[in-house]
Formats: sequence, C-alpha cells, structure tokens
Amino acid sequence: MCMHTFNKISYTSVVIFFLVILPFTHKAEAALWTPAEISLLRWYDASDTSTITLVDTDNVSQWNAKVGATNLTQTTAGYRPRSGTRTINGLNTVEFDGTDDRMAIGATLTLVSGAPTKREVWSVVNIDDATDEPILANTSSSEFSIKSNQLQLYGGTLGPYGDARSSDIGATPSVLGFIGDTFKRYSINGSLETTTDALGGFSTNRVQVSQVGFRATGSAFDGVIGEIIIPNAISSTDIRLRIEGYLAHKWGLQSKLPSDHIYKNSAPTTSTYTLTFDSSGGSVVAPITAMHGSTVTPPSNPTREGYTFAGWSPSLPTTIPEVNSTHTAQWTINQYTLTFDSDGGSAVSSITGDYNSSFTTPTSPTKTDYSFAGWSPELPATIPSSNGTYTAIWKPGLIFNSDGGSEVETIVDDFGATITPPANPTKDGYTFTGWSPALPSTMPATNTSYTALWNETPTASSRSGSTSVTGRIINLEKIGNTDKANELREQFNIDPKINVDEPKIDQPSTDINETKKTDTTESMSAVQIIKLLISLNIITGDNISKAEQLINTLSSESPTSGTTSRDATNSSDGISTTTFMRDLEYDDEGEDVRQLQQYLINKGYYIQAGATGYFGRQTESALIQFQKDNNISPAIGYFGPLTRETVN
Repeated sequence: MCMHTFNKISYTSVVIFFLVILPFTHKAEAALWTPAEISLLRWYDASDTSTITLVDTDNVSQWNAKVGATNLTQTTAGYRPRSGTRTINGLNTVEFDGTDDRMAIGATLTLVSGAPTKREVWSVVNIDDATDEPILANTSSSEFSIKSNQLQLYGGTLGPYGDARSSDIGATPSVLGFIGDTFKRYSINGSLETTTDALGGFSTNRVQVSQVGFRATGSAFDGVIGEIIIPNAISSTDIRLRIEGYLAHKWGLQSKLPSDHIYKNSAPTTSTYTLTFDSSGGSVVAPITAMHGSTVTPPSNPTREGYTFAGWSPSLPTTIPEVNSTHTAQWTINQYTLTFDSDGGSAVSSITGDYNSSFTTPTSPTKTDYSFAGWSPELPATIPSSNGTYTAIWKPGLIFNSDGGSEVETIVDDFGATITPPANPTKDGYTFTGWSPALPSTMPATNTSYTALWNETPTASSRSGSTSVTGRIINLEKIGNTDKANELREQFNIDPKINVDEPKIDQPSTDINETKKTDTTESMSAVQIIKLLISLNIITGDNISKAEQLINTLSSESPTSGTTSRDATNSSDGISTTTFMRDLEYDDEGEDVRQLQQYLINKGYYIQAGATGYFGRQTESALIQFQKDNNISPAIGYFGPLTRETVN
C-alpha cells in the first residue's frame, strides 16, 4: 500500500514537474510531410483505423480512401480480408489470406495507357509467399504484383509489357513503387531501378485494375498491406524521394533506405528553408525557399559589368538542406582591348588590360601637315567593359616658334574656324612685335608655322630724369612746330632731350663694304619722332592712343604729313620704285630706310611702327625674315649687297 502510494505520488510529481518545465524548454519539431501535400488519385492507409469498417470482429467490409472518391469494398463474407490482426512497426495493416480474400475498387482504374495516361503506384507490403502476389489486378491478368520475389507490372490480355522485373524483394516488409513514364521504373525500399521496357506511344489501354489482392486467374495476395498511394501524375525526383522517405520512416523501414538517400536519417518535413544569394556587386538573384529535400533548380547566373560569373561559394546543393544558407557569387575579371586607328598617321599599339584598371595614354601619333586633336570616341579614364576602337582626329594647326621667347601652345582647330590669337610670348630684353607671317583670321587647311618677331628693348634714363645714359639723343626741341613739341612733352611728361641706350649688333664681316650715313633727329619730322618713341616703348600703354591722335593732328597740319620731301611712292605689289645704293643696318636713318621699310611692309613683313625712316629692331627682324625666306645668308638683318641685289 505504501509502495503504491509512493509510486503514485512520485508519478504525480513527475507529471507536475514536466507541466511546469516543458513550456519553457520544449522546442517544437517541424511538421512531418505527408502525401496530402501533393495531388493524389487514391490514398488508402490501414494505419488510420478510422478508414476501416469491420464486421464480425475483424473482417473488413470497407476500406475508405483518405483521398479519392472510390472506397474499397467487399460484400461477400468469405472474401473479406482481416484487420487488427497484424502490424508493421506497430501500425495496423490489412491481412489477405492468399486464397480468395480481395477488395473491389468499384471502378476500373487505368494505371498505364497510351499517352498521356502514365501513373505511379506506391505500397507498403509484407508478403508471406512470394510466388505470385497481385497487389492491384483485374479480371484479365493485368496487374501490379510480386512474382517470384520480384516486382512487376503486367499487361495481361490487353497486351503484355514484357517480363522485366525488379530485383528480389524477400518476405519482409518493404516500400514498393512503380513509376510508369518513359520506361518501367521500380523503387524497392528507396533504390530506383530502370528497365528497358518502353511505355510511351500506345493507343490502347495497357494496364487496368479493378480489385486489390486478387487476380481473376486465381492468384491471391498472401500477406499484409499497410498503405497504397496513387499520385495523379508522375512525381518529380524530390517528391519521389519524399514518398519513399515518408513511407520508410512511418512503417519503420528506414534502415532499408540506401545510405545516400536524402531521408535516410530523418523523415521529410513541411519546414521550408531558404537559399540566399549574395551577388557580390552583380545583379540581384532572388532567394529560393522550399521544403527540405526539394530539388534545387539553380537560378539564372547573375551578371556584373566587366566580370564573368564563376559560380557560387559554397556550391549550390542539389536539394534544399535542413538549414538556411547564403551563397556568394564568384567573379573572374574580364580583360578588354583598346585598338587605335591612326587614320593615316603613325601607328599606335593597342592596349589590353583588366576592366576598370588604369592605363598609360599612348603617345600621340603624327601625320604630315596635320596636328593631332585627340581620339574619337574620347579615351576613357580606365579600361572599359568592352573592346573598343579609337580613331585619330586630325586638324590643321598653328605652330608657333617663339625664337627664344616663352612657349606658345599650338592652336588646333577645324579648317575655316575663327582664330583667337594666343597671348604674346615674352623674352628678356626684347619686345614682341608680332608673328611672321602674320596670323590669318581663320584656320588654314594644313599646319602652318609662325615665328615671333622681337625688338630689343632700350633703356631710357630720360623717363625718370634721374639717370644719365650715354647713347642716341632724340631732341624734341628740334621739331619744327614748337607748340606741338611743348604739347607733346606735357602730354607724355617727356624731357626735351631723350637719351636712349641702343647698343648695336656686331658689325658685318669686313668683306662687306659698308658706307654708313648718320642722320640726326633734326631731319626727322614730329610724326617720325613720335612713331620712334612708340617703337622704343617710351610712349606706352594708354598713351599710345593719345600719340596716334597727335600724329593725325600733326599730319593734317603739316604739308609733309609726317614725312620728308624725299618720300617716294611704292607700287601696291611691293616692288620698290627706288634703287638702293648703300648698305643699311640697325640705327641707320633716312629716306632709303623708309623706302626699305615700305618695301618690306608691302611684301607682308610686319613692322609695327610703320615706315618711319629709322632702322630699328622691328625693321631688323622683318629684314631677317625676308632674308630667310629668300635664302640670303647670313640672315642677320644687315641690308648688304646680296639683299640689295634681290630687292633692286
């Protein structure tokens, strides 16, 4: 009595303990998968005793379908199988005596016919005699049966399918399946076997069944049947594996599954798991969520500019695992080539490199009479994501020779485009006086070179009145119009006598006979002196425009118009009407100097101060260019016999 009480108390205590603790420690298991998850034609399950109607204690008069409108029935008492008498793995079965037990399907069921009727049948059985055991059959020998320990599908009088059968089954509980698609395929405890008997293309019914456990010729099933499943269509691989795993684990037959079967160690569940994809800079790949064991259909490969997809890491599984997982895209960088078409210019080698990598811009090509203006299309900053061809752009250019001065960039533009003159170059000790030849207003058709003209910059102490520099003296008091001279001095704040230091260049060679005539400022007009002051940069900046106005005034008031009576008229074509008799050089003055200047100007050589009658640096630069253009050597700006001969 005490022991009983103790045991009762102990049991009660244990129950109370679990009632308290269990809600906090129990982790719900995933729901098991069942055939209810798929489309079924028939499903009979003896383990669900509610589907079985018994008479006379254990005789089965009706076995209801869990899915499907047709129940299995037997109205004849002597043909009824028994239930509740034997089990598999502790689960109820229906037992057939091997003599005359059977159950009617109620309507003929076509298992296989011509396309498109192709089905599969699954069952759990334990045979007692493997001689000839029809599981599903009809009155004309069509059957899904076990014959001589082998599973077969047979067409009987409707047209035999042949005798291709499975391997031996044995008189033990087994999960058996027939798959009737392209060929006969049999599943024996999860091992799939394929025969060479083709099933497709038949126009008449081949296998029809109307009863369970008995064939009309007298063969009867001897053993127990636990479950029969007939899907509406041929199952996919992952559904087939689920059916095998479901039946094996339910009926305690998982040990018979192959070692590599996905459900060898656990039954299929309805839990879903997700494969997530990290494209690592590529296009988005949608995740895959499916039940464990479902076949994984690999997604379309992602794309990424400049890269080739190289797979996933880790590799994708063939079926959904029992864990969520992330798979990262692997990429191989692509290489691309830049090809250069010089369009008649010098060759430029192609460039090959990894996508988005930097590269060294190639040396610009060259082409006679043209300047390189870039590439079309414009070169990218890095290697692009495709091969490309780049064509050289050629345009005419203005090429500047600063002749010792600061560099002037070449101007490159389309033919006929308006030219914006460049900033003047600079040169220590010299004043820029222009370009030779003079710049055109629009771009020429081809490259053209221009040389800077320079005038040596003098130093004048008279500008400040504080420094006395010996040299040339320009006496403004010698101007004929004293009032204008005074106005000139006042306007420009210039001393009456201007000392200008203008050192000469080296004398010409001794073999050149030279006769130098020295003119004085007394022989120069006011206009000539003002122009001279401008050329010597004594009058500069805004004062130049004032000086030009004064020149106009003096010219209108003086009958000489700023020149002496020695002026001569030159022809418009630049041919001199004067025969030059003497050599001329820097610092010379006179009418013949003015005639030489006018001649050079008419020929297109630039002298900023104009024809003043004074041989300054501007005249010297213009004469040097003339000598170069006419192949006179030495071209040093000395107007000697060779140059006189050319001019005369």
